[in-house]
Amino acid sequence: MPFNRFAGQAAGVLTAIKGALKSADQAVGGWLPGGGVPSPITRALRGASDSAASGAMNALPDRVNLFGRYVTGLGNKGLALDRTTLNSLRAATEQQPVGKRKLSAEEGQRVASSLFDMDPDMEQHLRSGASKFKGTPLGEAILSRLQEMDQFRAGKLTHAAPQYEILQQHGPGIPVSGPVNPYANPSIGKDVTQTLGRYTAEVGEQGVRIRDRYDMQNEYEDPDLISGKIQPRKAINEIRKIWDPTLGMKSFGEESERGNGYSQQEFSQAGKSATASPMTQLGRAVLYALPVKPSPYEIDVVIPWERK
Repeated sequence: MPFNRFAGQAAGVLTAIKGALKSADQAVGGWLPGGGVPSPITRALRGASDSAASGAMNALPDRVNLFGRYVTGLGNKGLALDRTTLNSLRAATEQQPVGKRKLSAEEGQRVASSLFDMDPDMEQHLRSGASKFKGTPLGEAILSRLQEMDQFRAGKLTHAAPQYEILQQHGPGIPVSGPVNPYANPSIGKDVTQTLGRYTAEVGEQGVRIRDRYDMQNEYEDPDLISGKIQPRKAINEIRKIWDPTLGMKSFGEESERGNGYSQQEFSQAGKSATASPMTQLGRAVLYALPVKPSPYEIDVVIPWERK
């Protein structure tokens, strides 16, 4: 018998034996040696390992817990958020009862003008950013805002003047279903902006259901952040941004508008920011410094009504 034919038949027999062994191993629950199915002991050890890791993560502050699960690949296994975070997430879905008052044409124009008022230095900073990030989602967002401002100043944006003034009413807020963007509300704290950020809420009989996909991929983030490539220059730049936010529009090595020295005042102000805290910058620095491509995961939790 030719060797090639013999080898082919032998390989076929081995494949059939492996298939039969795996089927038998599945039937007995993974106890057969070499069957390729994890035994109950192996599965128990893996479960215990995940349980221990999840417990350790849950003991950390929620923003560190969520980020650590993202970087390590643990995901939502055994995830438990702190009660204060859950209450804050639910509170962020609340809207105050509102009323409205008709504005005159002059009043509407004054309100519209105030919306497009901008400090000259900030305007120059944004125009520089629009040019630098041209072709990216961030650059397009900046450019869109600048174009609106230019059109308004030229008298071409007539629809910008509001017709009504929104009047906030007194009383408790009411949870509302739909997308939640905490960055648009200065009263929402860091326990929301630095944990889930934007998410979706569903109001039901049992409570408020919070759903989100935890990742750091959005229109405002650098795509390289989650590429898994080691990028020490960008990591160092993120750390420098802790005390110098102007570096957000610059590449590593470019001269800062505020100088390169450490500033305790800038550091303190960053610590109070909803989006630019030292922990946020350090998190980005970690992703740039490690050869790890993080794993997004789903968050789905119902916050009962009795938690207040």
